[in-house]
Amino acid sequence: MTSSVTNKLSVVIASYQARGIDLGRKLVQSLADHSDELVWVINSDEATAVTVRQDSPNVIAITRPNTGMNIGAWSEGLTHCDADAHVLCLQDECELNRLDFATRYKQLLSHDGVGMVGESLNPKWARSWQDIYASPLNYQVKISPSQQTTRVQYYLACMKSWGIQPGSSGSHLRALIWGFSAQARKSLSHLPIGLNKEQCIAAEIGTCKFIENNLGLKIIQSDDLPFQFFSHTEWDVSGMGKRR
Repeated sequence: MTSSVTNKLSVVIASYQARGIDLGRKLVQSLADHSDELVWVINSDEATAVTVRQDSPNVIAITRPNTGMNIGAWSEGLTHCDADAHVLCLQDECELNRLDFATRYKQLLSHDGVGMVGESLNPKWARSWQDIYASPLNYQVKISPSQQTTRVQYYLACMKSWGIQPGSSGSHLRALIWGFSAQARKSLSHLPIGLNKEQCIAAEIGTCKFIENNLGLKIIQSDDLPFQFFSHTEWDVSGMGKRR
């Protein structure tokens, strides 16, 4: 069963200015004609405030201080999108594979009970927290000059502080391509923002857990195979490892 709440798809693209903006501009140009509105958010180490400009008739370009990596940029971009639209969030290192992406994402995001759609469910974390805790993924991290803990303990502590229910597993969509349904957005006032690398990973997992456990909505991959509609320069098509 599907919902007819909206047939609009807004797109938010995150760039990092220090890496250059050519990738972002190229992705903006390739997607502008396939979205109802497009917001391009540039994280800048030099920016001290958010600035907004109209880059073209249906493209808003925003520069903001560099916090929260992709999720920080998307969180800002979401506030500039039509409140009733589905929103597709992308990192500028994504590459468009199929021009029918908008049709597919609107179709999936319009299904009742779907909160998020993406290109790559992280297979390494698709197991119980107990299993992850006992795995090599759970290495030590330094959270202050005098304090260390394990990744799982830290991520769970971050989620608790954000009011997010972690559930029983670490399964999540990689924060490279995230689609939010209009239904999910009504209860998603903001995204958790990490202040360092490990907090950003906690925010990546935590956002998915908020949609899944706090809101009771599904998180799905856009296809049975990862990276079908968009690929990413860092990850191979299997989603299991990085490109060499």
